[in-house]
Formats: sequence, C-alpha cells, structure tokens
Amino acid sequence: MNIFNSFIILCILFLPFHVVSAKQRKHVIIPKAGIYEMDNTVMAGYRFDTKSNRVLGFEYEYHFTNGLTIGVEHMYFENSFAGNNLNRKLKVNVAFFDAKYYFNYKTGSHWLPYIGLGAGYAFGRDTDNRIDGLAYQIFAGIAYQWERIGVYVQYKQMDLEVESSFRFISPVTFNKYDLSGKGLFAGISIKF
Repeated sequence: MNIFNSFIILCILFLPFHVVSAKQRKHVIIPKAGIYEMDNTVMAGYRFDTKSNRVLGFEYEYHFTNGLTIGVEHMYFENSFAGNNLNRKLKVNVAFFDAKYYFNYKTGSHWLPYIGLGAGYAFGRDTDNRIDGLAYQIFAGIAYQWERIGVYVQYKQMDLEVESSFRFISPVTFNKYDLSGKGLFAGISIKF
C-alpha cells in the first residue's frame, strides 16, 4: 500500500471526528503536568522531601449537556525520603473516579471554571516494598476551550494515606505514610 492510499484511508476513518459539531463532542482527554507538595515532612521515622518529582497526570472525562462530567484520572509522582542512614524513593500511582461541574458550559463561553471531587486508589512502591491505600481529592480550576483544543489549569487538595508492606509476604505492614497534600497542574484538553 502506498502513502496516498494510506492517507485516503486515514481521512475516511477520521471523517466522523471532523463532521461532529463542537456541541456534540462529549469526550475529552487531558494530559497534564504540575507540582505536588505533601503536607507532612516526617512520617514513620523518615524525613520526606515534601516537593514531589515527575508529577504527571492524564484524565478522561465524558461531558453531559448541563456542564456535569464524569471521568477517570491517573496521577503519578515521586518523592525522596531518608532515615536510618538510608536514602529511599517513593513512587506513587493514583487512580481516581472524578465528577466535575463546569459553570459556563451552557453559555458557550470559552472560559470554563469548574469544581470537582474524586475518590480512588493509590499504589506503588517505596524502594523495597509495595504501598497501597485509598485516596480522595477536591479540586477547582479553569479551562479555556476552543472548538477541539483547550488549555487547562487545576488546583487540587488530596487526602492520601498508604501502607507499606513487604512484596512477598502478606499482610505484614511496615509503615504508614500520610502523603496528603496540594498540587497545581496545567495541561491541554482535547475534545472529540
């Protein structure tokens, strides 16, 4: 198959994406990055660096016609901590189910302030051991949306407590960490 035929096939496959009007596009994906800072510096005898590294996220949301959305979010961050003459690293993944409300959705405004909340589950590892626990968040932000593409800013407060347990033995728990904190994110929203 030559390049021209491939291009024609791609155009046919993506034709519905271009034909659908902006108001009928209900799906949004949002890749984002930001900063996250934990509230606590000392936990389980370890001293934590409260500023996280590699703070990345990805969201999917489904829009209803009244400004309400439901969706899922994945957030990833890393933190360094030290204790007992050891330097360690904490790697955390958090998966949320979210609900948002966009205030100017019905007016057709490009500016869309929103509020939302979410509940989810955190998992990852603290150098040698696995970690897991429940997570909750409340957030607010603003999006500026053109027809398909937009920019997105979000402030969030997260309640996150995890337990560290040895990988191969269950249910031996070693430490409990309160990783609750606040974050600021920016991203690009893509509507389809």
